[in-house]
Amino acid sequence: MGAAGDTIQNLKWHVQNGYFPETINPKIVWILIGTNNLEIPCLSPANISLGILDVAYLVHNLRPNATIVVQGLLPLGDELGNFTLRDFWRKAQGINTLLKSMIQNISFLHYYEATTEELLVSEREISEHHSRDGVHPSTVGYDVIGKGVEAEILQLLS
Repeated sequence: MGAAGDTIQNLKWHVQNGYFPETINPKIVWILIGTNNLEIPCLSPANISLGILDVAYLVHNLRPNATIVVQGLLPLGDELGNFTLRDFWRKAQGINTLLKSMIQNISFLHYYEATTEELLVSEREISEHHSRDGVHPSTVGYDVIGKGVEAEILQLLS
């Protein structure tokens, strides 16, 4: 329902303006949003986390029977072509910590965080094998992430 470059505000607009057709009734709605908000200097991890939760509540109101999963943000560099983890990743980790904490008290939401160890060369660098540009996963990176997502979905459906 989102598109490349979307911010939380864009996705919220899509949800509020009919881009989630009434004829679609999924068992699980998976939300991964917020990466493009990292570059907006005035937004704190708390602002971004609350925005993500706002989208999750909107989706829940539209599909109250669906399980809603909010995925934590993935490791990323501060710009395309930069594989070093710096400010954006620290901000993303703060968002992930807040989301995990807030979601544990909301019965209709589940938090999922991809295992990041396989995606990193060290605590300070993304693997060029797992990321094509320091921001977006490569095919191999998506395979690693996908295995965990698949396992989580199967667990939620059982």
